[in-house]
Amino acid sequence: MTLDKIYKIATRHQRSARIDIDLTPAFFEGVVYHGTAQRTIETICSQYQQAGQRAYTVTGPYGSGKSTITLLISGLLHPDDAIRKAARASICRAFAPTAAPLDIFDACFKIKKGWVIIRAIGGSGTTVDCLWRATVSAVSIRIYTSF
Repeated sequence: MTLDKIYKIATRHQRSARIDIDLTPAFFEGVVYHGTAQRTIETICSQYQQAGQRAYTVTGPYGSGKSTITLLISGLLHPDDAIRKAARASICRAFAPTAAPLDIFDACFKIKKGWVIIRAIGGSGTTVDCLWRATVSAVSIRIYTSF
């Protein structure tokens, strides 16, 4: 008997997370919140509170969860309540019945209406062009959804 007869891998886990298209409530249903994600969020919170640092680089080998962590943080800060609730629920599932990881995040980031999320994906253009297009897109979406 071959392993494909015994084990099934959900389609969502057969590809990398994409920060340009996966920031939806449905994405968070299958997120596996692990210790690396927790340590990354704790480090970002610490740097944000202690040093006022506002830009971060998350590094690691292919498949280590960098994009998933980025989506998770983006979800926690998102202006859309449904996305924020789904991101929070993915963490709560991992740590039920406590929400201690969220306590750390909530103490650091005060979320009222959510943040503007700028999702810049590198490509064949210049870095400046990539950031410009991502910023215009994010601000346009925020203005459109504010009314």
